[in-house]
Amino acid sequence: MVYLADDACQALAHWLQVRRWQTALIFSGHGGRPLSYEVARSNFKRLLVQADLAHKGYTLHGLRHTFASELLNAGMRLECLQPLLGHSQIEMTRRYARLTDVTRKEEYFRAMAKIEKEGVHGDYRCDFNYRRFLKRRNCSRYTLRNYMNTLKHFVIWIAEPIEQVTARTILSFIDHLLDKRLSAKTINCYLDGIRGFYDYLIHEENVQIANPVKRGYVLKLARPLPRYLRDEEIPRLFAVIDQKRDRAIFMLMLRCGLG
Repeated sequence: MVYLADDACQALAHWLQVRRWQTALIFSGHGGRPLSYEVARSNFKRLLVQADLAHKGYTLHGLRHTFASELLNAGMRLECLQPLLGHSQIEMTRRYARLTDVTRKEEYFRAMAKIEKEGVHGDYRCDFNYRRFLKRRNCSRYTLRNYMNTLKHFVIWIAEPIEQVTARTILSFIDHLLDKRLSAKTINCYLDGIRGFYDYLIHEENVQIANPVKRGYVLKLARPLPRYLRDEEIPRLFAVIDQKRDRAIFMLMLRCGLG
């Protein structure tokens, strides 16, 4: 089953009213012949140029990605989005649908407000000795900030003192990050930072514990996905579409996740 939004229905109705070739095909080329994907892709590239969006590297398949991202940011659950995209496994939906800049910004400030409000617990403070240790290793300011923010997120999340964290805790933390829809690359950066901190505790602070972040705890990186249009770019694209057939095609792709 495919659901059609009102604007998609309207665009399709306008095209059906004016199409010249009355065939069984909804969209056809010259003489009623089937319309190839290459023609649609070429038309999309031309429209991107007209909308001054060609430099963004968008592809026709990116409309499907835009569809998924918009629904997620509107509050749709992953298990509801999954059948709309035709995915057999929820992991594919989680990998495919990423958040827009607006959602990332909100999540960032929400997380940072929690970090600034709450302290860290356990016998080891992560914001002094470890920071000095990283500086002695000539870590850049960017790397230092990322390591410290990663560690703070982790310490706030765990329910036990740092020295009592187990491998099972780390696996639960990975599940937590997946539920937050973080990418495999980002999660691996988290694990690398936490593993490095425990190496520091063991070798520099002489804490008698085993590193709970096992070397095998690495998520497989997914293939890069097509870029998706930002909210303000969608009207720019459709504002330059004069042909009713093209408007119907691209509106259906955007609203139904086709492509």
